[in-house]
Amino acid sequence: MPFIWDGSIQTDDPRALHFLDRAAAAGVGSGLALYFINDAYAVMVSLNRPERMLTSRRRRMIEARMGDALHFASVFHWLFMRRVIMRGLQPLHQGAPLSPRELECLHFAAHGMTSHDIAIKLGIAGAPRISTSAISSASLAC
Repeated sequence: MPFIWDGSIQTDDPRALHFLDRAAAAGVGSGLALYFINDAYAVMVSLNRPERMLTSRRRRMIEARMGDALHFASVFHWLFMRRVIMRGLQPLHQGAPLSPRELECLHFAAHGMTSHDIAIKLGIAGAPRISTSAISSASLAC
């Protein structure tokens, strides 16, 4: 299901607010998240805007073009999979190799687990920041 988001997302989670602040500082203030799920994988394609808050008019415009956005995302994903992933092309640059623990955390996060769930799964309950740190480290290495 597509999800239109902006700074009006209601949350008391300071980590989520920090994430939104960092995203806005990088020019990602709002957007449209589109999801594709099948038996083999789940993919999210995000179309972003720099504005932190969407006006009602802008939100209606995005809603009116939702079909076009879904079509674009599906074609983009198909082309990317076909021309990059399935051909096994290597990235133009690589960061430091991920540790086995970072790979585990990244794998679980990619399958929808929260930091808290990952911490429990890996036996580091009571320290979910470790799994969050490993995921952050893995993200930076990509």
